[in-house]
Amino acid sequence: MGMVSGSVSPQFVHSDFSPRAPPLPKLEFPKFDGENPRLWRDRCEMFFEVYSVGEHLKTQFAALNFSGAAASWLQTAERRGRESDWDRFCQAVFDRFDRDQSQTQLRQLDNLC
Repeated sequence: MGMVSGSVSPQFVHSDFSPRAPPLPKLEFPKFDGENPRLWRDRCEMFFEVYSVGEHLKTQFAALNFSGAAASWLQTAERRGRESDWDRFCQAVFDRFDRDQSQTQLRQLDNLC
């Protein structure tokens, strides 16, 4: 049962046919207020992947979405110079905010026992 010569599926008849990916849903960039820095970083990286954000823009996207204590810390940290490397930026965030989170998690664990 071969294909009859000359029969073409209607979807391929148009010469201007070019498959396009469906439009991406609008997603809000993850906000960071100092809580759960590792979860925040993971969500940022998902956002970067979905929207194909270039390496040179990652820290700028992030910095624009800091609030509260995190924004105050960032403003002070940037006085020493703006960090443009994503991994170093995240490490600085972890150095400042991850300790607070680990202490909270230890207290929560103690409360379970």
